[in-house]
Amino acid sequence: MVIPTAASLHGVVIDDPRLTVIGKGPARFFARIEVRHEAPPDSWGGSPKTTQHDLVMYGDRAARAYEVIRAGDAIVASGYVDEYEYDGHGMVEEFVAEQIGHDSGRTRYSVERRGVRRPQSPPATRTAQALPPDPRLGL
Repeated sequence: MVIPTAASLHGVVIDDPRLTVIGKGPARFFARIEVRHEAPPDSWGGSPKTTQHDLVMYGDRAARAYEVIRAGDAIVASGYVDEYEYDGHGMVEEFVAEQIGHDSGRTRYSVERRGVRRPQSPPATRTAQALPPDPRLGL
């Protein structure tokens, strides 16, 4: 079975996200994201290039993302790139996120888990003891 994959985007939210609903349509989460591009391994000096992109998300997940994502947050999102024409200004790209969350490598946070908790392991009742050296190893 093939592992399902999707495009991903790693970046920092640079403006406060917006949540909009038009009519009876789905909720729409919108944020501007700054992405840092690593310099190629064979390049010398200079700082990494950064670019800014639009990120959108739709539906119930958009409303949940709006509750937890703020300007300055490092995020990771998976989804796809959508390209469309914007009011005669030419083609515009946006990243359509299907999943979004904080980048665990750059964010300190705690997790509140819902539902049943795993039972805690009982504390160890004995102390670890060193094993004697293995004579086959010449020790």
